[in-house]
Amino acid sequence: MAAHLLALPPACRVNTLAMMRAMRASVPGRLARFAARLRDHGAKGDLMESRKAFAEKRAPAFKGWESPGDRARTPKLEDIR
Repeated sequence: MAAHLLALPPACRVNTLAMMRAMRASVPGRLARFAARLRDHGAKGDLMESRKAFAEKRAPAFKGWESPGDRARTPKLEDIR
């Protein structure tokens, strides 16, 4: 795709890129806030373990929830305004 775009005349390239950027999907604010809440939910140690295991090319050793009640406190979309 990049090679094709570079082969286009400059005006076509600019117009094509402008059109592609205008068509870019955007996430509604409510879903973005929900994603942020989900990102902050759960054990941070497991997140770091997954990254460390990937870098070390080994299977991760997850510990699970830091508090058993955290699983029941998973954010829900209907709670986000």
